[in-house]
Amino acid sequence: MRSLMAAAVMVMTAAFGAVASGGVVQAAEDTYKGNDGTIDQAVWADGRVWLRSAAGRLSYIEPDRDERVQVNVADERVISLCRDESDLVALTAESRGQYPRTLRRLEGNQWRVMAAFNDDGQHVRGMICDRGRITIVTSSHVIDVREKTVRLTKLKQPLRFSHEAHVLANGGYVYVGMDAGEWGGGLHRIDRRTSEIVTIGSENGQCGDVLYPECEPVTGIVHIPWKPDCVAVTTGLAHLSTMRGALIEVCGTEYRVVLQKDYQPAPPIKPDAQYPVGHVPFLGVYAKNGVLTALTASHAYEFRNGKLVRERKLPPREILGGVGASFGDADIVRVQPYVQTKDHKAYGYPLLVVK
Repeated sequence: MRSLMAAAVMVMTAAFGAVASGGVVQAAEDTYKGNDGTIDQAVWADGRVWLRSAAGRLSYIEPDRDERVQVNVADERVISLCRDESDLVALTAESRGQYPRTLRRLEGNQWRVMAAFNDDGQHVRGMICDRGRITIVTSSHVIDVREKTVRLTKLKQPLRFSHEAHVLANGGYVYVGMDAGEWGGGLHRIDRRTSEIVTIGSENGQCGDVLYPECEPVTGIVHIPWKPDCVAVTTGLAHLSTMRGALIEVCGTEYRVVLQKDYQPAPPIKPDAQYPVGHVPFLGVYAKNGVLTALTASHAYEFRNGKLVRERKLPPREILGGVGASFGDADIVRVQPYVQTKDHKAYGYPLLVVK
C-alpha cells in the first residue's frame, strides 16, 4: 500500500452573500446548435440535467425538450459541479486564469457566492456536496467549505494522475476514486485526522486484479446503507479488446468483489469477428431508500442487505439538444455525448446521473 503524509492546514474566513449579476438562462443565440462531444460531468438539479464540458462551459437539457441551453456563470469557467440538497453548486475560475477559485450556489435564477479561495491553481480532481458541507479534492489539497469557513489541507505529495475523480466523504475519511480510463486510477483514502493517504488495492498486482491502480479506473463510490463504515465502489473499462468491471465492497483497507457480469457481444454475432472478452464495465453506483444500485450501460442491479434482489433494464435513449439522454428511469438519467456527421454518427462514453 502507498502511504503519503499531509501537513500544513490553513483555515480562512470566506466571503459570503454576493450575488452575480444577470439570470441563469441566456438569450436564444446562446442555445447550443449542433453537437458537442466533450461532456465531462453531468448533475441532476431543479428537474434538469446540467452538463459541464471539458472547456468549462455549462449547459442543461430537460425531458421532452429538444434543446441544450447554455448558461453563463459570471463569465467564468466551470471547473466542477455537485448538488447540495436540491441546489446546483459550481466551482469556477476566471476563464484565462487558474485562481482564485469561487464556489457558487444557484438559488432560483441567480448565482450566489458561497466562498472564494486560492489554491495556487492546482488541478481539481472532484467535489462532493453533503448537507451544507462541500469537500473539494485537488492534486495537492483537500478543501472543506462549511458555513463561513474554508479549510485547506495541503498534501505532502500530490495525488497521482491528472484526471478527474469520484469523491466521497465518509465519516473521518475522504475516498478518491480516480478514473483515468485505460491508464487506470484506483481508489485512494484520505484520513481527515492524520491527513494520511492510502491507496487501496494491490501495489504489486497486474491488470485484471481487483482495484489494481495501474489498470482499474473507478467509476463510482457510495455509502453502503447496511454497512455505514463501508463503501461500494464500481470499476469499468472498455478499451479496444479489453472489457473489465466489478462492483466491490470496501471496508477499511479490505475489499471483495460483490458482482461481476461476463461480457456477451450483442447479436447479430458474426462467426469470423473478434469480440472483446472479459466482464461488463460498471458505470456507477448509488444508494436510495436502503437499496444499493450498481449500473452498467444497459442494466441496473439492486441490492438490499447484501443480497441481489432485482435486475432491471434501463430505458432507451433519445437525442435532446445534440445529447443522447434517457429520462425514462425513476432514479437515474443516462447521458451520452453524441456526434453526427454527414457520413456517420457515434456516441461517447455514457454518464449516469442520479436524480
